[in-house]
Amino acid sequence: MRSTEKHHDRYVFVDGKECFQSGASFKEGGAKAPTTLTQITDAFDAVQRTYEAFWAGAKVERRNGR
Repeated sequence: MRSTEKHHDRYVFVDGKECFQSGASFKEGGAKAPTTLTQITDAFDAVQRTYEAFWAGAKVERRNGR
């Protein structure tokens, strides 16, 4: 997992072939309000390029001492 201050939305990329955008924090998982997990299809290439650039410069997050 990596984080950056350059964006707010949460995206999950699966094997460089699929992309999903979450309407809620992964931490809360929609616990406080309903949310959606939407697959990005038509704009996949543009979204992937944008977030690959963010990923390259993002801070690596260490969880549970790993």
